[in-house]
Amino acid sequence: DSDGDGLSNHDELVIHGTDPSNPDSDEDGFDDLLEVEENSSPTSAQSYPTRTLLVRPTANGTISGSLNTYRLGTIATLAATPAPGYVFTRWTGNASDQQSRVASILMDRNKSVGAIFGQDSSDSDGDGLSNYDEIVVHGTDPDSSDTDGDGFNDGVEVEEGSNPADAQVYPTRVLTVTNSNNGTVSGA
Repeated sequence: DSDGDGLSNHDELVIHGTDPSNPDSDEDGFDDLLEVEENSSPTSAQSYPTRTLLVRPTANGTISGSLNTYRLGTIATLAATPAPGYVFTRWTGNASDQQSRVASILMDRNKSVGAIFGQDSSDSDGDGLSNYDEIVVHGTDPDSSDTDGDGFNDGVEVEEGSNPADAQVYPTRVLTVTNSNNGTVSGA
């Protein structure tokens, strides 16, 4: 084993067609023995050891930037994007140690990741409805406290049973007038 790569000179010359004086015959950054063990070609720089990244299906958002196969030792960069009305909560699997919506994962072995998204409970416009309720439940604008512009706050309209997304449907009151003197009531 002249080059110390773990393959005998005989195996390099006769079996694999590699250079017994160079531990990385194809100069791809992986020694000949590792490539033989990984079933990649030690004589082709376009064939190298790889690792697989499985991105688990997720609800209420997406994970972008992923490939299925990565060159051994590279960094996979993934981004978690919540659907409207949701927020990124956390990564799962081999990215569970990552805190931000963008995760960097060293592909030193086969890995699996997922993301969890939760309902956005913040109230961007201060109308008493969460962003989740505005977007997903009522179809209103989480950045406008009066989505339909009828002068009534979205939260008040929901509370009163009217439609905060339709200016023609707004809270109303019934006025009941009682006349105890058998007289006439005008303006009612």
